[in-house]
Amino acid sequence: MAALRGVTSAVIDTLTGAWPELGAHRSLVEQVVIAEEEGFDRTLRQGSRLLEAAIGRAGVTGWTRPAAETAFELYVTYGFPIDLTLDAAGSAGLTVDEERFASLLEEQQHRAADGWIGLDLGRYGGGGRSAAGEPQP
Repeated sequence: MAALRGVTSAVIDTLTGAWPELGAHRSLVEQVVIAEEEGFDRTLRQGSRLLEAAIGRAGVTGWTRPAAETAFELYVTYGFPIDLTLDAAGSAGLTVDEERFASLLEEQQHRAADGWIGLDLGRYGGGGRSAAGEPQP
């Protein structure tokens, strides 16, 4: 772990001349990078466990494709990258229904956008949708 620690230090050293704030806040920057790296590592470990279980279930039931819903849940709920899911499934001789995954993702994006309907985003620079669902500038 902490593969980015040395890189972070080198980046701060290189860019402090242009952005003195980096050097002034070195400790904070390093702490944030380490926390993000640790969080990503936890995500990968948890997602890998869940994915391995899904692949195991697929093998027991004779499926050749783990449920797209599983790939979607890993992606949306746990932030587990879809490319890692596809690689792991491929290594196990399985495929993922990528069209169904894309459809689930699109449905989720529409649900998220619908949550913004009627919200006054003018104070945030516009955007969103009107109560009628029309995009707002």
